[in-house]
Amino acid sequence: MRNRLLRSAVMDQRTPYKRERRRELEKLGLHPPRIMLSARCAVWLEQEVDRWQAALAAGCNESEVRELVGRMVAEREQGKTSA
Repeated sequence: MRNRLLRSAVMDQRTPYKRERRRELEKLGLHPPRIMLSARCAVWLEQEVDRWQAALAAGCNESEVRELVGRMVAEREQGKTSA
C-alpha cells in the first residue's frame, strides 16, 4: 500500500488543529508524530492520520487514542528495521 506524505499546510486543512496544537498533542501521545525529513521539513504519514481521525470520529477516549498512536509508532519503527 502506498502511503502519501502530508506537509503542514495539508494537515492544516485535513485536521481541526494547527501546528502548535498538533505539537502539544504529539508530546502527549495523542496525535501521530511528525517525521522530520530535514531540519525545516516535517511530514505525516497519510495512513496514520486517517487511522487517528477514524478513532476520533468513533469516539475513542484519550487512553484509546494514546494506545493507537503508540501502536502506529511501533509499526513505523518495525517497518524501518525490516526495510
